[in-house]
Amino acid sequence: VRLQLQNNLGSDLRYRGILDCLIKVATNEGATALWKGIVPALLRQVCYHSFTFVLYEPIREVVSAMLGMEAGQTNYAQRVLSAGISAAIAITIFNPTEVVKTQMQSSSGSTSMQEVVRKVWHKDGVKGFWAGLRPNVLRTFLVNGAEIGTYD
Repeated sequence: VRLQLQNNLGSDLRYRGILDCLIKVATNEGATALWKGIVPALLRQVCYHSFTFVLYEPIREVVSAMLGMEAGQTNYAQRVLSAGISAAIAITIFNPTEVVKTQMQSSSGSTSMQEVVRKVWHKDGVKGFWAGLRPNVLRTFLVNGAEIGTYD
């Protein structure tokens, strides 16, 4: 996350690459800093993917019905669309965990989940937890649409 963010900050590059970033973070902040944001990341993954799979089948049936297809007679495009819609709904619900994870990982100091939640709340209110939602929805729609659509 830090390596990606340094290009957006408009300053001199702090890290020359992934290995340089890993070494500098571990040296300056300790090896545990490499695992910052792991709790919200795991929480997001488990909740988001579980919810995506729970939604997929009912949405696939609705898409089939809307297109006049019999249940279970979906083609690849319909499966991709259904999976993409499921993923988009799930990430919309669980985007706050993505925001907390990213804030924790981009911080060079010690921050807990509670501190990050408090900072986001005080700075932007509820709206702050859905920062970056549009690119997340687009990414999850495309990636999970293709992934689940191909798997099914």
